[in-house]
Amino acid sequence: MTGAIGERESRRGATPWYFAKHSPFAVLIQETKFNDFEEKLRERKEITHVFLVTDSEDNFALMRREVGRKYSCLQLYKTYLDNFRINTVDRDVVAQSLSKMKLELKDFQKAKLRELHEELVAATEEFARRGKHQGIVFSSPTGSGKTITIAGLLEDLLNGTEDFPARTQMRFLWISHSPELNAQSRNKLLNACDAPSEVGDFELVKSEEFKEEVLQPGRVYFINTQLLGKDKLLTATRGDKEGVTFWQTVAKHGTRSW
Repeated sequence: MTGAIGERESRRGATPWYFAKHSPFAVLIQETKFNDFEEKLRERKEITHVFLVTDSEDNFALMRREVGRKYSCLQLYKTYLDNFRINTVDRDVVAQSLSKMKLELKDFQKAKLRELHEELVAATEEFARRGKHQGIVFSSPTGSGKTITIAGLLEDLLNGTEDFPARTQMRFLWISHSPELNAQSRNKLLNACDAPSEVGDFELVKSEEFKEEVLQPGRVYFINTQLLGKDKLLTATRGDKEGVTFWQTVAKHGTRSW
């Protein structure tokens, strides 16, 4: 980087961060180690620039806030850096786990998470009683960690908590206005979760590839409204499954109280 001092340094090993020996910058490589990184950062008084490796805008905003205005903070996208690695697995074909969160929720996020659980319980009971579909709104300021909170909710729903039973047969449909927003949301959730697993797949729905007659349990389906017009393949027929539309697939799961 501009302003670096001395010869180019090399990072070796799988350390969760990098502190330049002779230059005033530090890099957090594994965001799960943010708290430890922050403690070490305080020990290096000469540091002026901090690079945070994460694909999540929300996570970056939270970490930047914790670091403070003393430092110039820059975000490095992990998926971008991965393009320069050799023999790595394509993240688009790896199922990511919702069984363990990378970042621990803050108190206000935990409070919002419990509120969402209570709203879901109330909505489920109302649906069971009247058969009328319910809607829940989750609103929060930019940078407050909405994606992290939602990832926590998905984790709890699939695995259960002390207060709420697991709902392993649930399916999740994530609707955005554009393919770009779909990919961004998916990357944020990928970044919020840990190791690969059989549960918690994140699937980008594409007209030419999606031919499922049922949605799979424990899976998050990302779809954008541009694929759902009256003249689109998903809402007409789907190749060899003539007469079955995406909405018919979704409707198969809309009559059950979870």
